[in-house]
Amino acid sequence: MTDAFYNNIRDNVADRLIVENGTALTLKEEGSGAVFDGATGFITTPGTPVTHSVTGLFVEYKQDEIDDTNVLLTDFKVLMSAVDPTTSLPIVVPTTEMILLDGAREYTIVDVRPLRPGNVDVIYKLQVRK
Repeated sequence: MTDAFYNNIRDNVADRLIVENGTALTLKEEGSGAVFDGATGFITTPGTPVTHSVTGLFVEYKQDEIDDTNVLLTDFKVLMSAVDPTTSLPIVVPTTEMILLDGAREYTIVDVRPLRPGNVDVIYKLQVRK
């Protein structure tokens, strides 16, 4: 299959379903400008956070997926569109260093797995934890 085929699946199937059934979310990452104190080994002044608007669908884990070690009962899967719904451009690739915001609720990103047939990120499957 060609990248054009997978782009079509991403844009016309996966993205559409996530936008229709999901919710607007925000990815937050540390920005530049942080001040690191070499003597103490701590950041003394945090950088300005950078945010990215995304769309995702929260899904509960099935009981047989929960092992209370890697996947906790309170964890969620988030199926995240790989494109910005307003611009149709690819979103920033989520990482475990980012925080996912759903309104005022903050989630730690535990794992990120792209669905990537060929060279096209169709969706991102995140494991998130409160």
